[in-house]
Amino acid sequence: MNQPDLFEQTQTLTEIDRGHLVWLEAFLLTRTDWATAHAIQQSSDGRLSDRAIRALASASGGAIISGQRGYKHLDKSTPEEVMHSIAWLQSQGKTMINRATAQYRRFHQSIHP
Repeated sequence: MNQPDLFEQTQTLTEIDRGHLVWLEAFLLTRTDWATAHAIQQSSDGRLSDRAIRALASASGGAIISGQRGYKHLDKSTPEEVMHSIAWLQSQGKTMINRATAQYRRFHQSIHP
């Protein structure tokens, strides 16, 4: 299965993706509460999948924060919500680095017993 890169940067987004990002930011700016991926999918008439929403949030340059409650625009977020999102992302990053390190060690041990 060929899936789009989750970590595309804004400058490499297609014209359609840029339009989706503009739409998503505008949608989130109309809300003061968190929007679940499901709510975003429904409001976009199904044009945005979970994966697309994550990619757009990543490509937003920090304008869209995320967490267990969904997505929110930074401008509509409290300082506590922003700091929680940052801590959550940093924790995910550390977990991924630890997983990659464990895989590297195991691979290295398997080729150099």
